Order: sequence, then structure tokens, then C-alpha cells
Amino acid sequence: MLERAADLSPDRADRVRRMAAAAQAAADAGLAEQATALADRAAAETSDPVLRADLVRLRGVLADEQDRTAEAYRLFSDTADTVAGTAPDLAGYLLFQAASAAANAGDFAALERAVERAEDLGLPNAHLARALARMYAGQNAFTEGRVADGARAGRELLDGMGPCIGPREVTRAAWLRLLLGDVEGAHEAAAGLAERLRDQGAIGLLSTVLPLLARTHLQLGRHRDALGAATEGMRIAEDTGQHRHRVYHKTVLALLAAIEGDEERCAELAAEPLERGVAPGVVHAAGALSLLDLGLGRYEAALNRLLGVVSGPYRQGAIASLPDLVEAAVRAGRPEDGRDAAAWYADWAAQVGRPWAHAVALRCRALLEPEEQAGKTFAEAVELHRQGGPPFERARTELLYGEWLRRARRRNDARARLHAALETFERLGAAPWAERARGELRAAGESLTGAAPDEHADLLARLTPQELQVVRLAATGLSNREIGARLFLSPRTVGYHLYKAYPKLGVASRAELARLDLG
Repeated sequence: MLERAADLSPDRADRVRRMAAAAQAAADAGLAEQATALADRAAAETSDPVLRADLVRLRGVLADEQDRTAEAYRLFSDTADTVAGTAPDLAGYLLFQAASAAANAGDFAALERAVERAEDLGLPNAHLARALARMYAGQNAFTEGRVADGARAGRELLDGMGPCIGPREVTRAAWLRLLLGDVEGAHEAAAGLAERLRDQGAIGLLSTVLPLLARTHLQLGRHRDALGAATEGMRIAEDTGQHRHRVYHKTVLALLAAIEGDEERCAELAAEPLERGVAPGVVHAAGALSLLDLGLGRYEAALNRLLGVVSGPYRQGAIASLPDLVEAAVRAGRPEDGRDAAAWYADWAAQVGRPWAHAVALRCRALLEPEEQAGKTFAEAVELHRQGGPPFERARTELLYGEWLRRARRRNDARARLHAALETFERLGAAPWAERARGELRAAGESLTGAAPDEHADLLARLTPQELQVVRLAATGLSNREIGARLFLSPRTVGYHLYKAYPKLGVASRAELARLDLG
């Protein structure tokens, strides 16, 4: 409609303004080629350097999302020079975008050049670009003080962004919250934004927030929801050509497969991020494979892969895998290989100030302490976990503490901790970890006959991720057309999913769906 209005506008200024609006609308809807063509047409018809720069900004964002980050960097940085004198705020934003694109490509020399250019020009938000560079340096240079400085820079960047209005800015701020350990805050922002984008039909923007939503679902222990968000996001990213986001979705799905002990699927999903070779995707993929090895008792393999990550040139995203490295090192009989990782993680945890992160740091310390000291540290970690945070991490701490208690011949105390860990692992579908907990319970003198069936979990497990999305919406009374509009599916496809889901759930109508607990 906007494009048609632009074509019918006799006044050039009106035509350009409407064409620029049409380009933005097409980008939000995931129509990248159409958006780029409209932006080029609008730029060709205007002599306003500020409007041209804003149109180039849109083209650069689309190029970055399509994994053409070198092109995006050039568009952002070259255009910033043209408006530095007339629109310094826009120029600063363009160089900030250039720095972000360079980081997305793993080109940290280019990132530094963009930051230095912003500083040399004296642009208003050059300090934010410098904070961005410091944040990435903290993630990529695990040396004394740099991890903590990176976390401080992330907080400065978040504070400096102020109230965020645009969807991409809201998403960026939510990612920063996650990097600072605020899982709940990041999830709340991502979930709220995803709902608004669905209501607006902004499929292109939805694809950019779903990787974050999937990752926060995962950390909060909502694995079925994480699977649904990542599966949907990967489908949308594939359809819209947003290749960088498709890779991010794959790393979430690979981590889910690792937790569940699904070797074939984990390896399949990790293949593309590893081949792309750019952090954080490559680091998250390596982390997923290492967690799989750790859960299956292949400690040397997990340790060697993670040592390769932290000794490599780029470590963005590796903070989350440092506790895995520590545990792998101890279980492989090479505790010295885990001491630096434990110190780096403790440095980060102290800076972000989240109880759950401090609990995991204590778990790492306990693993490396003399046996007679470790019990007190494990107990302190378990107590901190009670304040919230990722359930999977809490269960891992309880498992390790239960093992220590069993070795200390405190069998009753050990069984209490091991049962708590087992219950969480079973709820999360973490099969290898649940089996480890059962093995420890048997060693603590308990006779187990196998896991008790969870009828609710079994009910949900019968559905594919998209079927679960569809039936949840159908249970609220939405029509097939309304469900299709929210999930960007045709009403016929929605009907097909309901046709497949009803027999699996033993129901025949929406009214019966509403009586089920679908999470």
C-alpha cells in the first residue's frame, strides 16, 4: 500500500518519504529484496544526504542479517563520513552499527577502526561504540581484569542506550541483559517484543528476536518452549534469507540436543556454525558438543575441545562453557587445566552480581578445592541456587554436591541432593545427566527401578514444536485464520497441524483442548 501511494505521489518529497516508509515496512515483513530495491529507488530520487544515509542504514541492517557483514560494514562506515558534519547523531549510530557488524563477522580489527573513527570525529555516542569494543574484548581476551572490564562495559552500554523504542534496539538491549546474567529480564523483554511483532505481522523482525527468546527459554528450564521458538525461528530465517539468525537458532537446538544426549542431532546442528567459523556461533556449537561429551562421560574429548576454544583467537560466548571446562578437567584428572577457567568465570560472576552465577562459580571452586574443604563450598553454592536462575545449572551443582556427600559417607544427605538433581534432569529431558544421578543414588545405597513416568511431559512430547504452538493457541479459542496470522502459516496448514495433534492428545475439539495442561 505504501509503495502504491509512493508511485501515485506527484510531489517528489512525498514520493521519496513514502517510498522510504515502504522500504522499512518491507524489511520488517522479511521481504529483504523488495526492501533493498525500494531503498535504492528512494535514494536515487533524493538529494537529502541525511535521508540517503538513513536508507543506507536500512540496507546495511539487511545485509548484516543475511550474513553479508563485510558489505554491511562498508555501507555503514562509508555513509557515516557523509553526514558527520550535518547529522552527527546519525553518523555515530552508523559507526556503532559498523562496529556491531564487524563483531558479527569476527573482524575485531575492523571493529576497532570503526570505534576510532567515531572518536576521531568527536561523535556524540562514540563512548557507546568504545563500550561495545571493550565488551567484546572482555569476551575475547581472557586475561586478568579483562573479563570484568567487559562486563562493566556491557552495563555501561546498556545504561547509555536509555529507553529503547525500535524493535532492533530492544533486542540489542535484551541480549546485553543476557550477557550480564539477567536471564529473567532478557526473557521478559524478548517475550513481550515477540508478541508485539506477531500482532504487527513483522515476520522479518520476529526472526531477529526468536534466537534470544529460545535461549532464555532454555536457560529458564522451558525446554519445550525453547525447541518451539528455535524451530519456528529457523524456519522463518530460512524463508527470509536471514542466514546469520538461522545459524544462531541452530546453536540453541544443538545445545538442547546435547542436554538430551542426542549425539546425531547435536552433531548435525553444530555442523553449519562450526563451518561458518565465526563467534559466537562457532563457540556455542563447540560448547554444545563439549557438553554432550561431558554428559556422556567423555571427559578428555570435552576438555580438549574447550581448551581449543579458550586458547583460540575468538572466545565470544565462551563464558557459558567455562564451568564445563572446569568439570571436564577435574574428571579427566587434569585439574590444573581448569584453574584459569574457574578464575575467569568467578571474575565475570562477581561483576554481574547474579546469585546463580556466583553459585556456579562456587561450584567450580569446590571442584578444584581439597576434598575436605569442598563440602562447605558446595553447600554455599546450593543455597545460592535457591534464589533462582537456570534449573539445569542448579541440578548440576546438586549432583556434584551429592557425589561429594556420598564420598564423605553422608548417605542420607547425599540421597536428598541426588533426588533433587534427578527430578530436575528428568523434567528437562536431560537423559545422560539423569542416568548419572541414578547411578550415584544406587552407589548411595538406594534401589531404583527406573524413572517414574511423567504423564504431562509424555503428553507434550507427542507433539512436534509447531503442533504444540498451534494447539496452545487453539485452546484459547482462536480460529485457524487467527492462529495462522500469528504463526505466519496458512489456515490450511493450521488445520493440518490440528488434525495431526488431536489424536495424539486424545481430544476431538478446541473445547477439550482447553481442559488440557499444555504448559
